[in-house]
Amino acid sequence: MSHAQRLQTIVVTTDPAGDGVGYSSENITGRVHSIEYIKTDYANGVDVAVTGAETGTPVWNGTNVDAATTVYPVAAGTLPDGSESTLTEVGIVLANEPLKIVVANGGNGKSGSFIVTVI
Repeated sequence: MSHAQRLQTIVVTTDPAGDGVGYSSENITGRVHSIEYIKTDYANGVDVAVTGAETGTPVWNGTNVDAATTVYPVAAGTLPDGSESTLTEVGIVLANEPLKIVVANGGNGKSGSFIVTVI
C-alpha cells in the first residue's frame, strides 16, 4: 500500500517580463502523481514547464494554459530497441531532487500556485 504525500503549495510570481521560477520546498523521491495548477491572476496563455531541478527530467509542459487544471504526468515507455512505445505510458519518477516550475507569458507581477502529489 502506498501513501500519497501532498507537498506544500509552490507559488510562482512573475517578473516584469512575465517570467518566473519556483522550486519545491523539499526534495522529491517517488512518482509524480499529479500537479494541480491553481490560477490566481496569470494572464491567459501562460506557458508552464515543470522539470526535475537537477536532472532536467521533463514532468509537464503546459502551453497556452488559460484556466486551472490538474494533470497526471506520464511518459512513453521504451521498447527493447530503444524506441518509444505507442502503447505503454509510465509514471515519471524523481529521486531526491527538487521540482522546478518555470512560467512564461504570465503577465507582470502575476502569480499562480501548483500543488504536487507524489506517491
